[in-house]
Amino acid sequence: MHTYSHTFRKNVARGRPGLRPRRIRTEPGLLTLVEPYREPVAPPIEARKARFGQWVKRVVDHAKATRGLSVPKIADLAGIGNQTIYRWINAAGEKLPDPENVRAFCDAVGVPTTEPFQILWPGRTDTPTPAQPLSVLDDDFQLLQRRLNDPNTSEFEREFIRETIRQLADRPSQRPGHTPRRRKPGIAT
Repeated sequence: MHTYSHTFRKNVARGRPGLRPRRIRTEPGLLTLVEPYREPVAPPIEARKARFGQWVKRVVDHAKATRGLSVPKIADLAGIGNQTIYRWINAAGEKLPDPENVRAFCDAVGVPTTEPFQILWPGRTDTPTPAQPLSVLDDDFQLLQRRLNDPNTSEFEREFIRETIRQLADRPSQRPGHTPRRRKPGIAT
């Protein structure tokens, strides 16, 4: 038994339809009525996984027929596990595949990523938004760049610099003028 909102039950009791159609503007000056929930909505995850599994099966069969690639060979080229590809084909698992694994799979078999991305994440594209180039780098950034490109810098120090930059980039930014709240002495929270 479904639970409905108070408004829905009240409208049904009065003999009205439970949901009101919404008005949308189709042309300037014209209003039309549209039934609710008729908007384009992404299919359920299970349906997307099943359709993606069919696509993966078709691509694997094509790669096997044209290039002689087996699932283990494709998995090795992509850097993912055999079971990952079999799980995709069988539409198993709770979540959608990782986009990086899908991209690696597509690179390994030589197909574009547009179709699987449209299947798994409708409306989302694989192409990231291009980053704006920095016009002038700060002196500190130039120093870090020189240290990273210097052949005398050890690999440990390079990795340390990269990890520090990643951690700084992942920190949440604070609003200007925002001061963190301080705890009152003697009160444990």
